Parts: sequence; C-alpha cells; structure tokens
Amino acid sequence: MAVHLAVKDGVELTDEHWQVLHFVREYFLRFKIVPMPKVLIKGLNSKIGREQFTIKSLYALYPDSPMRHSCRYAGIPHPAGCA
Repeated sequence: MAVHLAVKDGVELTDEHWQVLHFVREYFLRFKIVPMPKVLIKGLNSKIGREQFTIKSLYALYPDSPMRHSCRYAGIPHPAGCA
C-alpha cells in the first residue's frame, strides 16, 4: 500500500524512506501513539548506530509534512496536530 500511495504522490521510496516507515509503524504498534519527530530521529539514529537522520533529512524525504506522510504510508493514524 505504501508504494501505491507514494507513487500517487510522486515519491519514489528509498531505503531511508523504508527505515522511517518501519520505525514509525513499530513505534505505533508498541506504544499506541505516533512518535514525535524528535523521538523518531533519536530512535532511528540509535537503531542504525550513527547520526544519519535529522529534521532536515526528514523534510528532504517528505517535503510537505514528514510525520503526516510517513504515517499515511505506514498505514497508521497521523498525529493529532497534522491536518
């Protein structure tokens, strides 16, 4: 489903996109809430063992709204503050 939605939005999903999507989905399934961007970045960097992700890199992957699009592609509800 993520690939279909991304193609519809004109986004080609890379390995970095998938890392974000998997982390967001796993976090939601575990805690029943969507991670804040700060938590997402810290968790991703901890998981891969290096400082690869930043707010800037999230916006490079998902230009309009990183959290809204990553949640949509991951098949989970978007955060309450995202319209």
